[in-house]
Amino acid sequence: MDEVPSPLMQAYFCSQSAAQEGFDWDSPFEAARKVQEELNEVLQELQKPISLSQQHALKEEIGDLFMACCCLARHCNVNPDEAIAISLKKFIKRYSCLKSTAQEKGVSLQGSSVAELSSLWQQVKRKIAAEN
Repeated sequence: MDEVPSPLMQAYFCSQSAAQEGFDWDSPFEAARKVQEELNEVLQELQKPISLSQQHALKEEIGDLFMACCCLARHCNVNPDEAIAISLKKFIKRYSCLKSTAQEKGVSLQGSSVAELSSLWQQVKRKIAAEN
C-alpha cells in the first residue's frame, strides 16, 4: 500500500498543482511575503478575546500559515517534511542541552522568567554551534 503523504506534503503538492495551472507567485520573495501576511493574521486573532469562535479562527489562520510556508518551501525547492524533521532534531538537541545546562546551574525551568530562559537558550545555541 502506498504511504499517504503528510499534511505538509499534501499542501506542497496542492500548491504545486495550482502553480502548474498558473496560480502561483513569481518568486520566493512573494511567497515569503505571503507567509508574513498569514503570520500577521495569526497575530490579529491572538489579540481577540478567547472564545470558541476565536479558537476556530486561530486554527484556520495557523493552517493558512502552514500552507503559505509549504508554498514558500516549494518555491525554494525544499521538502517541508525534511525541513521540519531537521528543525525538530535541532530543537530536541538544544532542549536536551538546555535542561542539562539548567540543572548544572541549579536553574528551574518552571521557575524562570521568559527572559532568563531565552538567555539560557542563546547560551545553549552558542555552545552547540561551537561544538560543531
